[in-house]
Amino acid sequence: MFCVYGDESIVKGIVAYGLVIAPESQLEALEGIIRDVKGNYGVPPNVEFHCKETFHPDSRKKSGWSHLNQNQCYQFALDLTVSLGGKGLMTTVGHLSTNDLGKTLPPIGSLKPFVLEDSKQLVPFAFLAAAGPLHLDPKFKGKMKLWIDPDSSMVKWWGRSRQAQRLLSVGELDSELLKRADELAPENLQTREKPTMLEIADLLSYSSARALAKQGKKFDYVFEEIFRLIGPVTYPLKWLS
Repeated sequence: MFCVYGDESIVKGIVAYGLVIAPESQLEALEGIIRDVKGNYGVPPNVEFHCKETFHPDSRKKSGWSHLNQNQCYQFALDLTVSLGGKGLMTTVGHLSTNDLGKTLPPIGSLKPFVLEDSKQLVPFAFLAAAGPLHLDPKFKGKMKLWIDPDSSMVKWWGRSRQAQRLLSVGELDSELLKRADELAPENLQTREKPTMLEIADLLSYSSARALAKQGKKFDYVFEEIFRLIGPVTYPLKWLS
C-alpha cells in the first residue's frame, strides 16, 4: 500500500499541486527523520512545519520556530530535503499558469465553460495533473490512500459553491484521463487530521510553485535548489490552454 500526501501552492499566476507518495512500510522511518531534523534545530516534534509560517518573520515569531532566524529556517528546509533523499519517496507536481488562460475556462467532459474568478478554482486541475498518471499506473492502482491539507474554504464550481477540499477527488472531474480510474477520496475529509508527511507535501508544493514562477526574489534560489534536490515528476496541464 502507498500513502499519498497532497498540498497546493499559488504564486504569481502559477498554481501547483504536489503529491508525496510513500510506501506504507517506510512511514515510521520517514517520520523519524523529520523528528530528528527538527530536533537538530531545537524544534519539538509536535510543532508543525508550515512554509507560510516558518519562512515569514511575522508569522514565525508567534510559532514554535521563533528562535530561528531566516537563514536557519532555509537551512532547515534544505537539511530536511537532503535527509529524506533516497528513502523511497516519490513525488509528482501538477501545475498550470493563469497567464495561459482566458477569463472563461473551456468545457471539460460534460462540464460547460465557466468564468474564472479565483486561482483556487484551478487547484483541482493541478491536482488532476499530479494524480492522474498515478491512477493509470498499474503499480499504484487500487493501492493508494490519500491525505490532503484540510481546506474548508468555499470555491465557486460550475454554478455552485463547494468546499475546496471536496474538489480534490478524481470523481469530481469528467475527464478522459481518469475514465479508467477509481475515485480516490481523501481519508481526512471528516477527521481533518494532518499526518506529519503533509509537512513534506507542503514543502514540495511551496518550493515547486516558486521555482516554476521564477520570480527572481532574493531567496528563491533556496526553493529552486529544494525543487532540484527533490526532483519531482512535473505535469503541466497543457490541455486546459
